[in-house]
Amino acid sequence: MKSIEVVAAIIQDGNRIFATQRGHGDFKDWWEFPGGKMEEGETPEEALVREIREELSADIQVGKLLHMVEWDYPKFHLTMHCFMCALVHDALHLNEHEAAKWLDLSSLHSVKWLPADEILLPMIEKELRGSMIQTSSEFKVSAPLSTPPAVFSTPLQQKVYETFSMLGITFERVDTDPGLTMEDCRHIDDKIGVRIVKTVFLCNRQQTEFWLYVTSDNKPFVTREFCSALGGIPRVSFASAGKLQELTGVQVGATTILSAILPGCAKVHLVMDRDITENEWFACTDGTPTCFVKILTKDLVEKYIPFSKHDIIII
Repeated sequence: MKSIEVVAAIIQDGNRIFATQRGHGDFKDWWEFPGGKMEEGETPEEALVREIREELSADIQVGKLLHMVEWDYPKFHLTMHCFMCALVHDALHLNEHEAAKWLDLSSLHSVKWLPADEILLPMIEKELRGSMIQTSSEFKVSAPLSTPPAVFSTPLQQKVYETFSMLGITFERVDTDPGLTMEDCRHIDDKIGVRIVKTVFLCNRQQTEFWLYVTSDNKPFVTREFCSALGGIPRVSFASAGKLQELTGVQVGATTILSAILPGCAKVHLVMDRDITENEWFACTDGTPTCFVKILTKDLVEKYIPFSKHDIIII
């Protein structure tokens, strides 16, 4: 019997999890946790980040391994690595599935689950009931600060604040717990006084061209629309976590246009939605997933980006 190895994301937001409905194949209309096949050379975590970007146009933080399912379907044996995950941003776009919904404890059994996925339900119920659920009251966001961190977490973070000082860019920042839920992200927005932008890292099929694209946090990414806005460039997809780290100096969950000052980012194209440029303030991560910084959009566009020797494409 043929064997297939896949990954699955149990995306949790507070007391609910995200489920998707298959739109094709032998199990059309059955429900499952999003994910897919691992590619050669990938770790399960890397495969899961890539798959969720492809299927849902979303970035996730991969948490603990909940369970590894072994299941015999009629035509193949399935090995499925199942991880608890959280959304980095709350925008989701169904690129492959027929439908999707958030399910809480009362509705978890209301859909027709694929057999291998159904095995996970008792474990998920335990997670949703358990003490490990992070409530909004436990989520920590500092008061706004106008000084750099006392200790820098990454070389990029240090360089960002050195560049702000050199260019005379004033800022406010907040230190946070990792923004694990959509509700937590709203707490960050409320404290810093502006919505945090969403930044995605894209590449062509050959992985020879790369784009940092800044858009609104609640706007789904649609490949066709992005490529058309750039004059009909060939199809792009989300770049790997390895390339993200190599070229922009950040991990998944901390993608930022502020990476433009790094030498490795020299050939990365910068793209921004026009409505972002029309806002007075701009807020994003400072290159770490636990610090968010706010500056004047004018300072970003007229000082920081030119200093990085980049042009910025407005769409």
